[in-house]
Amino acid sequence: MDSIDLSAPSAVTEARQLVSQINEERGFLSEEDLNEIGISTLDGSLAKNLYSSSARFVFELLQNADDSNFSRAIADGEEPYVSFRISPDKVVLECNEDGLTPENLRAICAIGKSSKIGAQGYIGEKGIAFKSVFKVAWQVHIQSNAFSFTFTHREGDSGMGMISPVWCEPEGTLDASLTRITLFLHQHNNPAEQERRYSNIVDQFNKLQGKSLLFLRKLRRVRLSIYDRTDLLISRIEHSLRGTDYVTIRKASLLGGSQETLEERLYYLTKHIANNVPVSENRSYAAEESNTDANTEIVLAFPLTEDLVPIDDENQDIYAFSSVRKMGFKFLIHADFETEASRQDIVVTSYRNQHLRCCIAECFIKAVRQFCQHPTLQFQWIRWLPRRDSYPWGEFWGVLLDEIDSLIQTSSIFRCQTDNRLENISSLRVLDYGHLDKAGNPLFGDLPSAIYLSQKYASVDLNILKPFGLKSLSINELLDIVSHDLQLEEDLSRIRSRNTDNDWHSRTTRLLLSCLKEGTKEQQQRVLSMKIIPLDTGKWASITTAPIYYCHCEGGIEIPQGLDLGLVSSAAAADSERRALFDELGVSTAPIRLVQDKIFSLSQKVLKDDSASLQLAVSHLRYLYLSHYHEEGEIAPEHLIEYPIYSATMQVRSAERGVFYLPTSDYYGPLRLLRGSEYQNWFIHNAYLKDPPLAPSGTSLSWVDWLCQSLDIRRHLRLTFWDKDKRKMKLSPELLDVSARRPGSVVGALHTSWTSQKGVFAKYPALIDKMRRVMVLDKHGGRVELGETYLPLPELVESYSLYDEGEEFPFLKLTEPVASRTYQEKWGFLVDVFGIGCVKDVQFYLRVLKAISQFCDPDVPVQRPKRFLNLYQTILGSCQAFDDQHDLVFIPAHGTNQDQWVSPQVCVWVGHGNLQTAYPLEHIYRTKFDLAEADLQSLKRYFKFFIGVSDCTWEDCAKELRELKKSDEIHFDWINEIYHYINQDREDILDGEQDELKQAFDNGRLIYADTSGSSCWHTASDCVWSSGIQIQGRVLLNEFYPDLEEFFVDLLGVTTLTLEMTYNELESKGSSNPAPPIQDVKAVIFEFNSLLQVCSSSGASGLKPLVGSKILPVQYPNTDKHNKVRLVDVSTEFAIVDRRELWQAFGSEVKLLDFTLNETRILGPFINWLGLGDRYLSIAVKEIPFVKYNNPSTRLVQNPERQIRKRAHGLLRIAMQIDSPRAGSGPKRMQLYRTLRQAKVYETYRITSELHLLQDNHNFKYIKHPGELHIREDGNGTLELYVSRVPICRDICYFETLPRRLLDWLMTDPVTNVKTSDSYEQMLDVIISILNAPLKSLPYILDAKGIVNTDDPKEDPDSDQDGD
Repeated sequence: MDSIDLSAPSAVTEARQLVSQINEERGFLSEEDLNEIGISTLDGSLAKNLYSSSARFVFELLQNADDSNFSRAIADGEEPYVSFRISPDKVVLECNEDGLTPENLRAICAIGKSSKIGAQGYIGEKGIAFKSVFKVAWQVHIQSNAFSFTFTHREGDSGMGMISPVWCEPEGTLDASLTRITLFLHQHNNPAEQERRYSNIVDQFNKLQGKSLLFLRKLRRVRLSIYDRTDLLISRIEHSLRGTDYVTIRKASLLGGSQETLEERLYYLTKHIANNVPVSENRSYAAEESNTDANTEIVLAFPLTEDLVPIDDENQDIYAFSSVRKMGFKFLIHADFETEASRQDIVVTSYRNQHLRCCIAECFIKAVRQFCQHPTLQFQWIRWLPRRDSYPWGEFWGVLLDEIDSLIQTSSIFRCQTDNRLENISSLRVLDYGHLDKAGNPLFGDLPSAIYLSQKYASVDLNILKPFGLKSLSINELLDIVSHDLQLEEDLSRIRSRNTDNDWHSRTTRLLLSCLKEGTKEQQQRVLSMKIIPLDTGKWASITTAPIYYCHCEGGIEIPQGLDLGLVSSAAAADSERRALFDELGVSTAPIRLVQDKIFSLSQKVLKDDSASLQLAVSHLRYLYLSHYHEEGEIAPEHLIEYPIYSATMQVRSAERGVFYLPTSDYYGPLRLLRGSEYQNWFIHNAYLKDPPLAPSGTSLSWVDWLCQSLDIRRHLRLTFWDKDKRKMKLSPELLDVSARRPGSVVGALHTSWTSQKGVFAKYPALIDKMRRVMVLDKHGGRVELGETYLPLPELVESYSLYDEGEEFPFLKLTEPVASRTYQEKWGFLVDVFGIGCVKDVQFYLRVLKAISQFCDPDVPVQRPKRFLNLYQTILGSCQAFDDQHDLVFIPAHGTNQDQWVSPQVCVWVGHGNLQTAYPLEHIYRTKFDLAEADLQSLKRYFKFFIGVSDCTWEDCAKELRELKKSDEIHFDWINEIYHYINQDREDILDGEQDELKQAFDNGRLIYADTSGSSCWHTASDCVWSSGIQIQGRVLLNEFYPDLEEFFVDLLGVTTLTLEMTYNELESKGSSNPAPPIQDVKAVIFEFNSLLQVCSSSGASGLKPLVGSKILPVQYPNTDKHNKVRLVDVSTEFAIVDRRELWQAFGSEVKLLDFTLNETRILGPFINWLGLGDRYLSIAVKEIPFVKYNNPSTRLVQNPERQIRKRAHGLLRIAMQIDSPRAGSGPKRMQLYRTLRQAKVYETYRITSELHLLQDNHNFKYIKHPGELHIREDGNGTLELYVSRVPICRDICYFETLPRRLLDWLMTDPVTNVKTSDSYEQMLDVIISILNAPLKSLPYILDAKGIVNTDDPKEDPDSDQDGD
């Protein structure tokens, strides 16, 4: 009975009959019957396979449901689903499939057989399939359509119950599209074991992932409901799937009574049929099913965000219908793999799996091609690529990566930038950051072959592609692109376009520079041959065709145009990056000489008389000016003087061939003077003067000054010239022309030109006489020779007016009034050189007489004849000599003095106003008459040079001092000013008159000092210059004249304070009775100490220490304040403070030298000179430490590096360096080393020190707590050191106390216990370094300090063999 009408009323009866028929065909016997007759129909093989199989029953139930048909549910608008209700005693499965058919029933009862369409590969392992439920259930009840039957099988049964259905009356009627399978779970008598089994079952259901729906063909929803023994819901999870290609897995979870939570994940699915797949070696097939899974489906699921962005931050699972294991892939892989028995991995040796592996790579490329049709995923799918360095793939999966690599490299799956077509990766090039402009676009257009990879790929994705063969542009490809750009029309070429900005050029420059620096010689030559250098002409050039230079030559001077030189565009060269490229290409800075030679060469050609030629000529000349003062650009004068110049009328000639003038607007300039003459065109063109350049470095000469100096362009009228044979110097024709046409302008022109041309007249005196004969105008407008004129000074005009009756005197016509005091500056040369009259002397009166006589008309009566007599008398008086013996110097009333006339002998010109022995004329006249400076200068010339009055000298000052000595009233301020006055001329006196000055001061005792309230005058030998103390018998001048040390010491020879003088003063104070003040003695001590420091040892060696002198201020304890400090000699016992803590301990009990700690430091040389070094508290105080050895706080130091045994070798080297009595040779040295190597350092809170100071046979004691250090050494050579655990004390110990005590210990003879020397203080710093530096640095520190090395001991000196 293979067909039942399940809708007919008889369907149940027919179904029951089919169940009985199947049992009869199988010869069904119950397990009791089988056991009774001893027959096993299946030979136990099915049961054996069941319990050896790894088949998971949940998966098998899920696959069985997915194999079903769901036509009814789909027709009713329902999604195919399956639900599981899990409780401790049973699991109930419900599925809305079409229902069980007779074929289905026979398949279930068969071994390894399925009747369902498309179920290939789902048969199950070793034919188990659906039977795997008996691993957890002893009975299965299936109710579907008209069927209701059970299978029963317990552990130990033969297995017949798994394939022999037993009819069971249905408990109710199910919907037509519902199948229910109930699994009755095995029960165990032990509750704990039963609970464990149920937990395992629940765990298998909980492991069911929603992602499994991705790989099922029909099911769209799976629900799991888990209950406890009280039938209370523990949790409910529902997995559902939406979509086809882009599918969403949704998980709704409910735990107990909590709120439902939702999770969703989006995937893209790609499916691929793998054909001719080898059969599985672990599966059983019926004869008709031997090739059912030869063609199987592969599914790849790619996780996505809601925005369709790839998710690549987690590794995904490998599925064989259920999850097998996680791998390093960023996408899910499902295939009908042959798995291991544990289903924890696939069988990597399986031929089937190896074939599927190849098909997975094909499926991946299929997916990529699908992605390439998506607007965004076509550029992002790369993130799903498996990466070799991201996971330990193993050999099997590594082959898959190789196959994917191969397909990626050979498939056209990458977008081009230009035409959007797909190409393989080897044909495309990624554009690096350096290939893009500031907007992120390619610097250059693509080649016609289109090799640019699309820029829509993210940079992070491009990095992933590099191992797959993605490459950047090579140098050759880049050069091909540049060459292609250069071949385009100018408006299409990016390089040559006028619209290309500087940023683009900078980026391109960096690319080309990299080609030059990193390319081969051939590639470098390609760059050099490219026309990529912009010229100032607008053209583009290559360095290989002709030399190219920057637009500025050496010194930064701009090169003018028109020189046939290839010059880089100045705008391009201003960009530092482009300039670097030009440097690499061979563009150079043109030598100044090259440009100059080009200019001079061009100047030899015929110059056109057009504007352009003029502007070029001006720019060339400006270059010569700017380069002339460069160290490489000096131009020979003969070249410049021959350089052609454009005149105002565009004529071209050099200054050597004719005079050129500057067209200045000066009133007496050539432009006005020569206007209308034949010389009016002798001017350079105005273009030379427009926008003049600034003066270059190396000269202050302006452009115009340079033209005048170097090209002999004249600013002022030329006064002289050489004749054409250059044998005679003459007055210039231009000057003579001015004299003829504009005689009133001759004097002004002469003044304007004089400064620059006066040297010619000095060199050729004959010209002076010629100039004197040049015609000028007098003030009356008459023509007169220059040499016959007088300056119209007011006093001359006034004197002449006394005799004038209308006659004309030749006063020179000037455009401005002149005066005696001011004429010299402007018109002095007319008087000094050309003899123009300016003095009211005999010659003037004679010239007046001559002018009158020349003007008189014989036919006209003479007016006022008596005036001639007055004139004669005036001329006669002017001829008398000056008599300096008469009192002809007028002294106006000043002070208590009346007006008086005195002799020049008692006058000085410059002198102090307080002078009593001479009259200071300048001071008197300045203060009494309020004269102007010019008037004083005139009087100065009169008195000093005509009468012979001199300035005040040191002799006058000495005379003044001698007069002051005679006075009963002393004016100290006036004396001080006299000394300062003499000191002003110190340098001159030192050169020749010092001995006379010293003799005058010594003979006259002219040094004043008010000592002890009495005014005294002294010699230099009576005085001393000292900044500190008073010396008996000497006058201390610095107290009176603190700012005149140079005057008294350098000029007068006053001695400064010496060591011997201070010694004598100190000795005197030590023997004084009564004792001098303490502060006075201290002052002498400090002065003596200062001189000791600057004097050589030989200078102080002759002075015996003042052992018996009471010069030491000592503070006594327990005395009244008036007698607390006393002066004593060195025989008195006292201590010297050099440590603050020791002063605090003993300061109130013992006698101390009365100086502060800082003063004691300063007085070190004095203390050592007296031999008192052993009285320092740090030396005089003896410290005796005590320690409680067994105190609980005592322990070995916690820092191993603080153990000195690790530093034993370094300490041994120091001991040898200082000749320690403990470090002899041989055994003695080894004994010291062993002692140091075995030494132990402890730290404790229980160190106490007694400080002892012996003074006047009395022992003063002070208890110090906490102490810092105790060193213990027994007779066996064991050395123990105890340091304080108090951090501050411990630090003081390691940096101060321990180094000193260790040095003392090294220098103490272990036999006699006597310290052999105290002269090794310089080693203290070395020991401090050795005790505190890192161990690895010790050998280097010792070598750097010059400490002797030793080969003993032979073993590694700092190895730690003894342990801690």
